[in-house]
Amino acid sequence: MSVPVPNYRAALAALLYALPALASELATLPAGAAQLRALPLLNEPAEQALVRQAVRDAAGDVAVPLVQGPLRSSFTRLGLNGDEPPAAWHALAPLPTWRAPTQVPPKAERMAYLAGMFAALDALAEAVDTSSLAQLYDQLLTWIEQFGHCLPAHRDDVSLAAQARLTSALAACLAQSASDATDNAASYCLVGASLLGGRGYCLGAATDLGRLRARGAYLAALAEALGRELAERIGVPHGNIVFRDDERWYLLAANTPATHTAVEQLGNELSSWFHSTFAGELTLALAHVPVHSVQLQSGHYGQPGFGAAVAALAQALDTAGYQAGQRALVAATGWNEDAFVFRQHSFALHPPCTGCGRFPGTQPNGLCSHCSRDERLHQLLAPAQALAFHRKPVAGSFELLPGWALLPVTHVTSQPLGTSYILLQHETTEHNRAVNGMAQPYFAGHLPHSEAGAPLSITELGAQSGGRAHLGYLQVALDQSNTMLLQRLSRTADGYDSAAQVMTLGYELERLRQAGLQQLLEQPRYQHFAALHMGGATLLIGPWDQATPLALDWHALLGQATGKNTGITCSAGLFFARPHYSLGRAAAATDELLAQAQLRPWHDATGQRRVGDQLSLLGDTFHWADAPQLFNEVALLEQHGQFISSALLRNLVEYGRLQRLWRDEGRTEGLRYKALFVYSLARALRRGDAELYRWADEIIRSLHGTAESMSLQHIGVIASYLLLTRREE
Repeated sequence: MSVPVPNYRAALAALLYALPALASELATLPAGAAQLRALPLLNEPAEQALVRQAVRDAAGDVAVPLVQGPLRSSFTRLGLNGDEPPAAWHALAPLPTWRAPTQVPPKAERMAYLAGMFAALDALAEAVDTSSLAQLYDQLLTWIEQFGHCLPAHRDDVSLAAQARLTSALAACLAQSASDATDNAASYCLVGASLLGGRGYCLGAATDLGRLRARGAYLAALAEALGRELAERIGVPHGNIVFRDDERWYLLAANTPATHTAVEQLGNELSSWFHSTFAGELTLALAHVPVHSVQLQSGHYGQPGFGAAVAALAQALDTAGYQAGQRALVAATGWNEDAFVFRQHSFALHPPCTGCGRFPGTQPNGLCSHCSRDERLHQLLAPAQALAFHRKPVAGSFELLPGWALLPVTHVTSQPLGTSYILLQHETTEHNRAVNGMAQPYFAGHLPHSEAGAPLSITELGAQSGGRAHLGYLQVALDQSNTMLLQRLSRTADGYDSAAQVMTLGYELERLRQAGLQQLLEQPRYQHFAALHMGGATLLIGPWDQATPLALDWHALLGQATGKNTGITCSAGLFFARPHYSLGRAAAATDELLAQAQLRPWHDATGQRRVGDQLSLLGDTFHWADAPQLFNEVALLEQHGQFISSALLRNLVEYGRLQRLWRDEGRTEGLRYKALFVYSLARALRRGDAELYRWADEIIRSLHGTAESMSLQHIGVIASYLLLTRREE
């Protein structure tokens, strides 16, 4: 099957459609904009007709294409009972900038911003080869996303970048449909892809910090290459990937038989490749649903809109996920029996890998091909600024998937032209600040370094803590962002969210997940934390006594960004261990704690059953709202530590375990904690002070009330935390 060539002319013409309106605020049309608008290839009647249709489908009948005020956050529209609506974005601030002023910027400031925006376009027009439409498309898409993500389009909650990307994607789809004689009721097709098993695959490299970071970078690059491969096979520009959500990405294409066939064929090929390469540890799910042009607009109660299409695709992806390995096991005549045996991954000829133990150690150093790749990639990541994609192997590159190679590069300009990079995070530099608002994919992972420039080891990270020399393993993830995006879209008087609004919302969430944590890690108190990508989650490793404050600060930052919206929450799992404890076991334990925090049910103030939005640590799981009071208790008791023996604290830890047996599992032997608890407190605190007596008396009284005090409910966490603060024991 031949691969169709994307129609870059229609896509480029759509990207340039808003230039005159944008430049109208300036005195004259800038030279670069005039040069690009005058290109003959972009002004043919056929392309212009496609662009006009794409504009109508993307924005409807909108007379004013631009908004002069600030860009309002998508979180203000969600209608999910937010307590404090977040501030509107400053019109000239890159997303996300949660502390930006809310007033409309002065006209002079806006003019200066637009002047800089078009100066960059002038430089682009001079440097680019306009005869290469694919190169021009890459560079122009990067430019408009770099500057347009903080400018509102036809609505104050739709960014110009999202609107331009959607219009360009629709124009490319319409050009694709025009070459197909089939008349479909739905003009467009939404294709979804989901990479499954990423967290488990990363855990296989959790024997060394460097290899674990490298595997996370490889996984992020693999997802990006898969999206680009999907776009190329279908025959649309890669800009048709309209938004991402965790480990999923969504692409717009024409609703034609050729698109359906290309998706099916690519799914078969990649399923076999994943099966043979990863032995089932990583799999890919593909699905597609039709989208009518009317669904791209703000829907109403009779017409759900774009959210209904995305929700239907999410359901199809979930179904495809359960059948992800089936394609590799089925041949044309039935089951492929040979595929059920992983012959190339057999341990008969080679012993298990000395790194992960999951694959045969076929490399000379006893490592498997996966760990050997991670080790080599780790060495190249240290001086690199970005990961570059190539369509054929080059010197020093790594194979991502058939036909795609990955190469770490050591230098990227602050304003790269093109989108062939994944930007890497390092220490705080002006370069990072320059690229933070850019359009390229972004990898938020790094290892802390010593003053001499060498990466800190696990032991050195643990030595930075107070109290015991322990490490904190913190894994954080947004809760069910799929659910929030797909099923809990806005229900305001304007109706349901349009496609452009969903795209803007998806971008804000992506930046929130990536740049939010980086903003925290730039603070001096968190400078000794390693950040590692775990496929939809982030693992943070650093001093144990700073891990809990980091988790609380991340939750507070999320609330500040979203107005404490109850539909956008996060969960975290926190594990403490000595520095010599196995990294693999600690990472696996943290992953289990995160799953417990995301799945353990609880009831909110209205009695509604919910999951997620919790923190799990030291054998207990509780809602974020309880955390400040709980750790205030820890701080209070630490001040009176001379009256609390370590023996009592160990007893309290055991009583907390018994209490959970009764509370969570209903086992009657757990009720023994009440009598033992009262006896231990009365006996051990006879020499305490008035404040300690008050604390103990309140807890004992709560045993006979209708509800136990929060201190009693989480006594195990409090006692364990106090034990960790005592370095000498």
